[in-house]
Amino acid sequence: MSLSGDVMTLVSDVIQALHEVYDPESGQNVVDLGLVYGVTDLDGDICIQMTMTRDNCPMTAYIVGMAEAVVRQMVIGVRSVSIELVWSPRWTPAMTAQH
Repeated sequence: MSLSGDVMTLVSDVIQALHEVYDPESGQNVVDLGLVYGVTDLDGDICIQMTMTRDNCPMTAYIVGMAEAVVRQMVIGVRSVSIELVWSPRWTPAMTAQH
């Protein structure tokens, strides 16, 4: 992935990288599953707002750790990554991307 210095490009690169993070229970990536609610960039400091399929998901630490690691490894220009778990709106299967 490349960075042209454009904030939207960095956000797009982060979202693209998150396609490599899979929920082990569903086998789908977190973007297509609808778990990523937003990505913000402040001069390379990335904040990812995401949720889980349920609030007591046993894979939360794994998925959050993988999301952070993948973004750090794949996206040029990232200085820091923070993951904010949000529970509103609650995730539903209807949020899954239809291909």
